[in-house]
Amino acid sequence: MDIEQAFLRTVNLLENAVDKDGNALGMKSLFVSSKDGRFGHVFADGGTADLRSVSKVALALTVGIAADEGLRLGSEALSLETDVGALLQQSRNLRDLNAVSTWSGVKLAHLLSHTIGHDQGFFFRKDIAGLGEDELLPYVFSRQLEHEPGVHFAYSNVGYFIVSVLFQEFLGSTFGEVAGDLLLARLGITEYNWRKRGKYSAGCTGLELKPADLHRMAELVAGDGVYQGRPIAAKSWCEAMRAIFIRTPKIYDPDEVLPAYGYGYGLWICPNGSYYCWGTDGQYLIVVPDQNLVITTLADQADMKPITRCMIPLLRPT
Repeated sequence: MDIEQAFLRTVNLLENAVDKDGNALGMKSLFVSSKDGRFGHVFADGGTADLRSVSKVALALTVGIAADEGLRLGSEALSLETDVGALLQQSRNLRDLNAVSTWSGVKLAHLLSHTIGHDQGFFFRKDIAGLGEDELLPYVFSRQLEHEPGVHFAYSNVGYFIVSVLFQEFLGSTFGEVAGDLLLARLGITEYNWRKRGKYSAGCTGLELKPADLHRMAELVAGDGVYQGRPIAAKSWCEAMRAIFIRTPKIYDPDEVLPAYGYGYGLWICPNGSYYCWGTDGQYLIVVPDQNLVITTLADQADMKPITRCMIPLLRPT
């Protein structure tokens, strides 16, 4: 089955599948590209949509571009080794928060790989519901680090939010504004919004893009930082994003369509070398290198398993 046939087959499956409650899937879009062409189908045109956790890919890309261009935060050069604890101490608004001193061993790489040292992830919608703007950061730093940074994986929204906070504290611009200049504008994306948590861009979630623009970002990752012949992000940074920083054995299930074998920076990595990011309710960014295949979806679909099952003609061609 060639890519166009697989794409059409997947569209048909998505249009006819039902979720665990027997309801039609709330798909918004499916875009697919490979060396054989680019194909898109919009199921329900709602303009821009929240990428949810796929926003983490945009944040990781933006940080990589900023590092490559020599951006500094305070006295610290921006790199994966940037000392987060030192930055927290330098920031007038952050240094006095409870437990900041315990972050002395935390590096930028730990924020991006969910290996800060918390035993469990947090800062999700449910656990921050009802917190006021001024309560968000004290809540983050009230949690103790129970593990040495870099050794324990706990998927969380904390690290990506703190990256956004640090950028704004030291640069005076929201992370959404920085990403707009360094990443989105260079991809030709003009219609976007990055929602806030408190006074900061959420970072971990909340980036709103059109379906085709999400796919541009996915093609940038798959293209080693080059989009339509234009270098935007460093190849080495894109390689680091999709390399396994830490294994995720407690999450890994070989029977899943997209088994999460490890995590890099914003991306889950499968045993076969495919990598992806997913966001709540059916947002996907998937790259299958050995097929030169890029897949993105947007949806409003709480039960997400039918979506990945419908993508099997693309992911496992016969």
